[in-house]
Amino acid sequence: VDEFHPESQRYCFLGGADLTIEHCLGKTWQGSISLRKDGAQWNTVGHFPFFAGVLGKVTSRAKAGSNPAEWVADAFRFTKVSDSCSKRPHSALMTLRVIGLDLTDVKLPDGQLTTNTDQRLAFHEAVVDAAGLSSSQVRLLGLRAGSIIAEFEFQGEKPVMTAAVKRVHEALLRHGHGSLEDKLCEAATVGMEPKACRAWMIRTTASGGWTTEKTNEEADEIFPVSIWISIGFAVTVLCILLVLVGFYCVKRRRRAKARNEAQSSNGKEDIEATSKEVKDDISDSASTATPDRVNCCVQTDMSGDIFDLDAMSVPESTSENNTGKQ
Repeated sequence: VDEFHPESQRYCFLGGADLTIEHCLGKTWQGSISLRKDGAQWNTVGHFPFFAGVLGKVTSRAKAGSNPAEWVADAFRFTKVSDSCSKRPHSALMTLRVIGLDLTDVKLPDGQLTTNTDQRLAFHEAVVDAAGLSSSQVRLLGLRAGSIIAEFEFQGEKPVMTAAVKRVHEALLRHGHGSLEDKLCEAATVGMEPKACRAWMIRTTASGGWTTEKTNEEADEIFPVSIWISIGFAVTVLCILLVLVGFYCVKRRRRAKARNEAQSSNGKEDIEATSKEVKDDISDSASTATPDRVNCCVQTDMSGDIFDLDAMSVPESTSENNTGKQ
C-alpha cells in the first residue's frame, strides 16, 4: 500500500496523519505517517495480505492531538507484489521524470495509466533494456501529470535489484541517439512527431523481501478468530444432529425388533392352539371306547315282523342240548 500527499510548504504547513488499513478477512493495521516530508511522490506504507473478492479499506484522519488544518489526504495505491502471503520478493521503486513534454500533448489522462497500449509498452521496454531484467521483473506502476513522471517497480533478489537500478542511473547520464533518454522521449510521443526532451531519475526506494514458513499466526490471519468460532459452532451443531439421527435410528430399530418378536410370539400361540383343537377333534372322532348297547328293532327276513331285540330268546347251543340229553 502506497500513499501520496502534496509537499509541505510555508504557506501550507502539514503535520501528520493516522492510518487504518483493513485487510486479510477482518485484520486491522493502525499506524501514523508524516506529511511534512516526501511530498509530491508515492511513499510505501507497508505490505499487507489481501484476498480476491474481499474488500480492503484505508482510512486517513488527522493525527490525534494535532491541528486538523495540518492534515490532508491525496491518494492511496494498492499494488500486488506477490502471489503468496508468506513470500515477498525484494523490490525497488524507481521514479523517472521526463521534461520538455506535456501530458496534454501526449493525451495521457491525469493521474492514471495511459490507455494507449503502444505508449505503455514503449515505456516498459525502454526501462527493461536499460535495467537488464526480464519483462516480468519490471512493472510500470503509474504516469502522472505535468512533466511526465513514470514510476517503475523492479522485483527480484536484492543484489540483482541494486545492480539494475545502478544500470538505469548510468544509462540516464548518457545522451543522444539510442540512449535511454532518447527512448523515453520516443515512448512519450508514440504516434506523434518526435520531440526533444530530458529525463533523469528522481528517486529510488528499496524494499527488502522475506520468505517465511506458514505458522499458526499466519493461519490466524487467513482465518480470524471469528471465522474459527463460526466453524467450531457449525461442527458442533453437525455432531449433535448426527447423534440425534443415530439415536433415532437405534430407537426405531429396537421398536421394529420388539414388534417382530411380538408378532412371532402371537403366531406361535395361535399355531399351538390350532394344533390342540385339531388333536381334540381327532380324539373325539377316533375314540375306541365301547359304546353302550343300543335298543333297536330287528325285522326278520321271513315274516317281516318286527321284534324287540330284548324280547328275543337265544336258543341254547347244540352241545349243551346234547349234554342234557345224556
